[in-house]
Parts: sequence; structure tokens; C-alpha cells
Amino acid sequence: MVNEDTLLMLLDALKVRLDITWSDEATDSKIKQLLSDSIAWLVQSTGYRDLDYSQNTIERELMFTRVQYAMENMLDDFSKNYKSEIVAMINRAKVRKYNASTQNADTNTSI
Repeated sequence: MVNEDTLLMLLDALKVRLDITWSDEATDSKIKQLLSDSIAWLVQSTGYRDLDYSQNTIERELMFTRVQYAMENMLDDFSKNYKSEIVAMINRAKVRKYNASTQNADTNTSI
């Protein structure tokens, strides 16, 4: 899904967000797994694979929030509490796909 460098960058960003100032292998491994799971969830939910996780986007913030809920074993509450944001994210992904398909169609017809 994402390369190791991106995963480490996200790990560092999330640890800053959560005020985690220590570093141990077990904690880092757990958070990296939750990040990977949440990225997979994001891709599965939207079908959009090309998000730039180095940028502060709404999708990245939602992914970080999902990790926080997962750390507390509260993913059911995440789905309820962020339902409108999840739907909006899915709709943005549909718009991106549509725009990409119309640009490809325009490029193919102008050849």
C-alpha cells in the first residue's frame, strides 16, 4: 500500500499528534500496523489509491483519527461519530475518479 518511508513519516506525525514522546519497538510496531490497516480501509472505502499522505489532507486527518479509535478498540464508535465525514470522503473520491476519467476521455479524443 505505502512504502516504508511513508509509513515511518506517518508514524512520526501521529506520535507528535498523540504526544507520544517515547519510542519502543512494540508501540511503534502496533501503530504502524494500525496505520497500514487504516490506509487499507481508506483505499477500500474510496477506491482511491493515490493519496499523498505527506500532505495535511482531510483524508489523512480522518485516517489518523481512525487509528486513534483503533488504539482504544472503538472502531464501531468511529464509524458512527464520523459517518458524515466518511461519506464526504467517499464523494470526494468519486469526483476525483470522474474528473480523471473525463480528462482521459478528452485526451483520447484530441489525438
